[in-house]
Amino acid sequence: MARKRDIIEVAAQLFARHGYHGTSVRDLSEALGLGKASLYHHIESKDELLFWVHEQFINPLLEETERRLSAEMDPRDALRTLSCILMRVIADYRPYVTVFLNEWRALSPERAAAIREKRKRFEGYIRAALQRGIEQGLFRPLDVSVTCLGFLGMHNYAYQWLNPEGRLSPEEIAAIFSSIFLRGIAQGPGEVQGQAPPAPASP
Repeated sequence: MARKRDIIEVAAQLFARHGYHGTSVRDLSEALGLGKASLYHHIESKDELLFWVHEQFINPLLEETERRLSAEMDPRDALRTLSCILMRVIADYRPYVTVFLNEWRALSPERAAAIREKRKRFEGYIRAALQRGIEQGLFRPLDVSVTCLGFLGMHNYAYQWLNPEGRLSPEEIAAIFSSIFLRGIAQGPGEVQGQAPPAPASP
């Protein structure tokens, strides 16, 4: 199991740096200090390895979401929580996120379908929070699908610039994003009766 984790970690780094198609099995073998035969003892194919890299990001994201979210949560708090979870996982799994967003088309059709199903599960939590907020009169009756994409768009490409050791933590960045997003979709001015997100610490 430890060896498998090492292989996935090295693959994520190489795929993020050079791209899936720009990384050969030989590159992987040399980086791991393994011969090709030894590498294939641990993996079925390069495509399987790419799938494992995708899962290494999406599985923790779903697990943390399912642990912290509930159907009874205020929709605004649900979106704040989702924002924090997403930014923290992006920070902790940055090479994996890079591969997840850039290389999913390289997956075999069957494995791509499995990853799409998990992506839809996470998006479902965002959509559900938006729909509840609209039904409760907290959010404007915006198109849920487009608004969900807007939420994801604010967060997903943070991997390109996020510095986990920078002056703002992932959670503080999430608080800023949540404030901007919630003010934009609120029914009426501001966040209507919502508790303001915590102010970021001084840089």
